[in-house]
Amino acid sequence: MTRNIGSCLLFYVKWPEPGKVKTRLSKHLGGDVAVELYRCFVRDMLNAIRKTELQLIICYSPSESETQFRDWLGEDYTYVPQRNGDLGDRLHHSFLEAFSRGFEEVCVVGSDVPTLPSRILHEAFQSLRESDSVLGPSGDGGYYLIGFRAKSYIPEVFQSIPWSTSLVFAATHKILIQRGNSVAILEEVSDIDTSDDLLSWFRRTQEQPEVGGITWQCCKAMARSQKLFKGLIDADLP
Repeated sequence: MTRNIGSCLLFYVKWPEPGKVKTRLSKHLGGDVAVELYRCFVRDMLNAIRKTELQLIICYSPSESETQFRDWLGEDYTYVPQRNGDLGDRLHHSFLEAFSRGFEEVCVVGSDVPTLPSRILHEAFQSLRESDSVLGPSGDGGYYLIGFRAKSYIPEVFQSIPWSTSLVFAATHKILIQRGNSVAILEEVSDIDTSDDLLSWFRRTQEQPEVGGITWQCCKAMARSQKLFKGLIDADLP
């Protein structure tokens, strides 16, 4: 893919600290394990993003952690802090920041879909050539990606949304349609929020561990050594 300087991907990442990331996973697996898994999610997603050659901005949180992020992920990326406020406020300001930098097509993706294929990121930006906006639905009723062209951005799409519920995608899609935006819908991709999500993902991925490979190898090691996943330790692991 030829690098398009008018397109930008925003990658939302939190500092991996127990109790701050993947809190639903940590309830069953413990905070340290949840942090290690989250680190693997981020590494797998960066590997996929690098293949696209898209302009990338890492939107990090908390805002005072830039030095730690540079030490962790390296100096090859542009880092911009997330603003304070709820998720809607933070997303809104991130889009405004990207548009103010001159980007005409902007998508944001979260950091809990380690098997997100590079081709879907390609498709997201390709769809913005014909549609005003794009949404990538996740299996839990939310979305893993949202994007706009600069001229079709609608701030209301981040207001009064029931965040962290199964209604996020439907509520967002409704606002876009009501505002007259054409919406491209990507294929559904399951994110990993709970231990059941993780177990289901691990079993599905056994036949193609190169997808989300860092996370998969981490899970395999945990299944064997720590017996964290009930029912998984008896599986015929490769």
